[in-house]
Amino acid sequence: ISALTKIGTDASACSRAWFRNISGSYNAARGAKVIWLHNAKTARFVDIQVTSSAAPSAGGASVYVRPVAAGSFIDTAYFIRCAIWSAGQDHGVDIDATEQKVVWLWFLDCVFDDCKVDAFRIRSTGKEVRNVLARGCLLGATSDAGSNCVDISHSGADGNADVLTGVSFED
Repeated sequence: ISALTKIGTDASACSRAWFRNISGSYNAARGAKVIWLHNAKTARFVDIQVTSSAAPSAGGASVYVRPVAAGSFIDTAYFIRCAIWSAGQDHGVDIDATEQKVVWLWFLDCVFDDCKVDAFRIRSTGKEVRNVLARGCLLGATSDAGSNCVDISHSGADGNADVLTGVSFED
């Protein structure tokens, strides 16, 4: 399977998705996601404790969030008191905002550890990435080549509309 939980399709957005008080372990297939929000607009993850593992170089993520519809964007995605151990998974949290906007993305009092590549990754190839806050978080990745605790990648062609701003790490 591609995900343990997948919400949303190309045709219908998922808005105000709230994951709260979830605890579990999942052995992912190659490239799989444990929680996958597809065509997401807003999301909240509160008190999530997930341990996921996968075959080496799986390319997956414990939590994968992506807006896909034209004109959609992630507005207000919170990760509060989450503990995500992603042994063998490439990413603890992967926010894939390809060609879309990401605004108000908060990681508060979270632990992301044992990720193969990134504890969390935010990537955008257009529009805006703004107001990203990580406060009181413990971030860890393995020592594999190319590993990062945090990877925020943004590129765009329009200097007036394509911005990366308001990224803050505290405590």
